[in-house]
Amino acid sequence: MLPNRFLSMTEDVGMGTVLGEWVLRTACTQAKGWSAAGHPSIQLSVNLSDSQFHDSTLTKKVAHVLADTKFPPELLDLELTETIAVRNPERSVAALQDLRAVGVQLSLDDFGTGFSSLRHLQQYPINALKIDQSFIRNIAANQRDAAITRTVIAMAHNLGLRVLAEGVETQDQLDFLREHGCEEVQGFIVSQPLPPDQFVPFVSKHIATGAGSRFISFRRFAT
Repeated sequence: MLPNRFLSMTEDVGMGTVLGEWVLRTACTQAKGWSAAGHPSIQLSVNLSDSQFHDSTLTKKVAHVLADTKFPPELLDLELTETIAVRNPERSVAALQDLRAVGVQLSLDDFGTGFSSLRHLQQYPINALKIDQSFIRNIAANQRDAAITRTVIAMAHNLGLRVLAEGVETQDQLDFLREHGCEEVQGFIVSQPLPPDQFVPFVSKHIATGAGSRFISFRRFAT
């Protein structure tokens, strides 16, 4: 079952919030376990679902998970899609400010698909923008996609935000993003999703060879 269908079903049956908290706790526990075992600390990214983000107790639950797992809040990056954020911009700003007070990082996912106004974008207390893969897919051949990507990178940097490109699969895409100052990428050119027992050797190998630069962000995906 593809992730979009699975996540849609969990929302439909009212399990989005419960599942989201389980994913957050499981991910923090796993990452803390790797650190305790002597592996390098990693920036952990966890997606927030629609119902989870609009749960009035979200900040309290995040704080409890961090306290219970002893995972450093500054290493946790919570991601929400632009579509979720623009549904109620004022409420989103307040919720994001509460989460920032806990000490976590915040990223706006799938940027370019939710038509967020620049006024609201300026108000969001976020740390990074993630360019949606629909723009990355054809940046080497489509001038409009290339122009949008360059513009988003420049705008994000002018706002003091990091930029991450999603769905990077080819060397041409990677070269374009590097040339225009994109700090991080995720996609099959780095790796396909890996289970925990394969993830640590993968990261250790890249650190040992010097390939784990800031330009490539190693992220674990759970489905």
